Amino acid sequence: MECSPLFTASRPILRQGERGTAPPPRSRRVFSVEGVGGEACWYFKTREGSLIGAYRSELEAERGVADFVSFMVSAPADLRARFLQHLQDGNSVPTPPHST
Repeated sequence: MECSPLFTASRPILRQGERGTAPPPRSRRVFSVEGVGGEACWYFKTREGSLIGAYRSELEAERGVADFVSFMVSAPADLRARFLQHLQDGNSVPTPPHST
């Protein structure tokens, strides 16, 4: 798929540990862009700024977010650091095969 990023905003909410009435600005983590042939390409953006995708649907991208967060919470610190460095070096993360 050939896609260009397009960011959309979501309504901000306070996260655990944040104080005050207005949280810092945030953008929506899952977004889509029009790919070649008009097909939607879905991606998610990590907190570190890396884009992961393309997924065939918003639901698949949301599942990708959940898998990513689960990995980041449960993986040993050295593995997380190597993975984040891999992303920062501009390497892609393959997405699972699309279901038909």
